[in-house]
Order: sequence, then C-alpha cells, then structure tokens
Amino acid sequence: IVASLAAGKSLSGLRDIPGTSYPLGASEVPSGFPAGAVELPSFEEVSSGPGAFAEMTAAVIRNSRRPSDPPLVQRAGRMAVAVNPPAPPLPGPEFDALYELPFERAEHPSCRGRVPALEMIKDSVTVVRGCYGGCSFCSLALHQGPRMTSRSVESVRREIGVLAGLPGWKGIVSDIGGPTANTYGSGCIDAGKGATCKRLSCLHPRICPNLSAGHGALMGLMRSVRDLPGVRKVLVNSGVRMDLALESPEYVRMLAEHHVGGLLSVAPEHTEDEVLDIMRKPRFGVFERFSEAFGEASAAAGLKQHLSLYILVGHPGCSMAHASRMADRLRRMGLRPRQVQEFIPLPMTASACMYHAGLDPVTMEPVACSKKLSEKRDQKEMLGAGRKSGSSGGRRPR
Repeated sequence: IVASLAAGKSLSGLRDIPGTSYPLGASEVPSGFPAGAVELPSFEEVSSGPGAFAEMTAAVIRNSRRPSDPPLVQRAGRMAVAVNPPAPPLPGPEFDALYELPFERAEHPSCRGRVPALEMIKDSVTVVRGCYGGCSFCSLALHQGPRMTSRSVESVRREIGVLAGLPGWKGIVSDIGGPTANTYGSGCIDAGKGATCKRLSCLHPRICPNLSAGHGALMGLMRSVRDLPGVRKVLVNSGVRMDLALESPEYVRMLAEHHVGGLLSVAPEHTEDEVLDIMRKPRFGVFERFSEAFGEASAAAGLKQHLSLYILVGHPGCSMAHASRMADRLRRMGLRPRQVQEFIPLPMTASACMYHAGLDPVTMEPVACSKKLSEKRDQKEMLGAGRKSGSSGGRRPR
C-alpha cells in the first residue's frame, strides 16, 4: 500500500491488494463486483434474520482462509463492500526477518508499574505462525491462515543469542512455540492440494491422512537451541496439541525430559464429547491417553510433573448439566484446572454465529446457547474457579 501510494497511485487504484477490503459506490453495484466474487447475504438480511447471518458466516469461513479463495462482496443499502482474498503466508526468509527486528522486549514507556504478561513474553521465541486446527471458537485461521509457516533453525538460534546478551538474562527461554507449540515444520504432504483444500480442519474429526504430523523438524530445533551457550533451559508454554503429540511418542519423551518446568499447558477445553464435537476439539479420550503418556515419560526421566489444564465454560451447546458432569469427572481424576475461561464470541468465528443465531454455520444444525453471564459464572464456580477470576485468565490470545 505504501509503495503504491509513493508511486503516485490513488486509493481507488488499490483494489487488487490481498488481505484488504474496499467500498463500492452505488454506481458500481453490481457492475463493479470483482470477477468470481461470492456474494454474501446483505447487511440488511443478516441484521434481521439469524438464518442469513449463519449463511454469511459459513461463506466467510469457507472462502477467506487461503490466497486461492474468491473475493467476497456484501451489499449494504445502495453500496457494497468487497473483500479481497487473504495475503499468502510470509516466505521463510521474510518470516525470519520479521521476528529478528530489533524489538525492545520491554514495557511501553507510557506504562506505569509491572506488566505481568511481559514476564513470560519477553523471554519467549515465536517459531511458527498459522493454525490448521479449525476450532469453532478460534479466529486464528482467519487472520494467520490455516497453513503453517515455520522459522529456520538459524533464525531462532540468532534470536536466542540476542536474548542471552540482554541485561537480566537468566538463561531460560520461557516459551518456544506459537499458536500451538508442536505444529512447527508440519503441513500438507501435497503442497498443491493444501493450497486449495476446502477442509475446515486438518485435525477434526480426525487427523487428515495428507498431514505430515511427524515432529522430526521440531525435535531437531529443540535439540539445537537447548545446547546454545548461556541457555540453561528451553521451556514450552504455548500449549501442546495432544492429538498430534500422540503421533510421536519420541516427542512426548523429549518434551517431558527437557522442556517442561513442572507444568505443561494443554487445552482439553471440556470433558463432555458432545460439547467437544461442537467446539471441533478432540474427544476427551485423547486427553486421557496423552496424560498417561506424559506421566510415564516424566516418571522415566525421574521427574514429577503435571498437566496444566485450560477449560472453557459457557460455550454454545454447553449446559449446566454438562458443566456439572465435567466438574465431577475432573474431581474424580484429581484434576483442578489452572485457567477457566468464560466463552467470548470472537467476531466471524463459528462459535460467535452459534451464540448469535443458535445455528452451527457448518452443519446448520440448531445449537442451544445461554446468554446469561450468571450461568457462565455458575459453570465456572462448579469447577472451583470462583467469581473473581477474569474471563480470559492468563492464557495467550487466540
């Protein structure tokens, strides 16, 4: 955009830039619609009917994730808005260069007092972007894309070298990961097919056979960085995708032996399978199998370590009865969630559509949803989280 404006182009001439949207005046509707555009239900239709809102959300979810997707157009009165396909993922060298910019790793000068979130972030290293999980409540695929982009080992090593030279460095990398810690180096086996595939999740309801789910590249990275001069410990705090981890027992053993500081973050989100299906998360049996594997790996390494659970309450399809069964199940297993998050309907996600329209935009099936804040708080209290904790706890934004 900046380069085009500097070259003398007008704003009206910048309608072909991926990842941008622009207005269409009354004289351009519909003749000025971009070629091949998918027309969404109009603003007036989605404002007045939940069915139209669900149709719009379904079209957005299916057509705004990949650079090969068509443009979108939505009318509003006599005008319209056009949305270009998303920008392609950054190539590896650009991705490396972005994260090697001279960030201050400090509070903004206007901040007064301690910033708690900074304590973990300032010594963390991002190694991957994107997410192919397709969870109903998550917007990552909409703004980072479903294709994974991974940094080079050399770039990660250079950034840790910068960290090691900062005042107050204690030799501990607090997190090496991204949206999900163990998706580094993974992706579609057939790159051409992956660029056009319309599947909404590579992991749900089961791992796609075309996904390279091995952890070889990630384990190579972890070995490389933990041996750097001045590094005492490299931790994983981003959260581990358990269904992927179970595909690689060797990764689980390495994780337990070298990269956990007593607690490992995982996000089963719920215990009841019918709720997990609506969330498009793995069923609870996956957590149980991972818990057993991680416990055995920790014991083999002579370490006493535990899983730190993230739980989501108040999600569409989750009733008080579901929450009660979840509380009983976790109690019987001797588990207490570290963070209990109250559901927040993030714009343009499937879960937000369920919350507003009472319909799953993917299946168009009805989904019951309580909009009472008191019920969400009651569900949280069942889990022993209390009413004083915040709605998002300390977990990373998603």
